[in-house]
Amino acid sequence: MALPALDKRRAPDRGIDGYLKFPGEKRGSFETIVCQVKSGAVSVATVRELKGVMERERAAMGVLVTLQNPTHAMRKEAISAGFYQREILGTS
Repeated sequence: MALPALDKRRAPDRGIDGYLKFPGEKRGSFETIVCQVKSGAVSVATVRELKGVMERERAAMGVLVTLQNPTHAMRKEAISAGFYQREILGTS
C-alpha cells in the first residue's frame, strides 16, 4: 500500500500523491517509488511529468494510476524511461 504524500517536500502539488519504499541494494538502504493518481484525461505529457518527478526525487520507479487506457505514445514514453534493474541479481 502506498503512503500518502503528506509532508511538504512531497506535497501533492509537486506531482506526488503517494510513495512506496522497498529494500535497496545495500543492507539497511531503501529505494523509493513515487505514485501519481490521475482521475481525468491523461496523455503522453502525463508520463513525461512523472518521469520528471522521478528524476527530481531520485526515485527508482514511478507508478501512474488512471482509469484511462494508455495510448501508444504514452507506452513509448514510459519505455524510454527505462526499466528498474537490481544489480545484485542482474535482472529487472
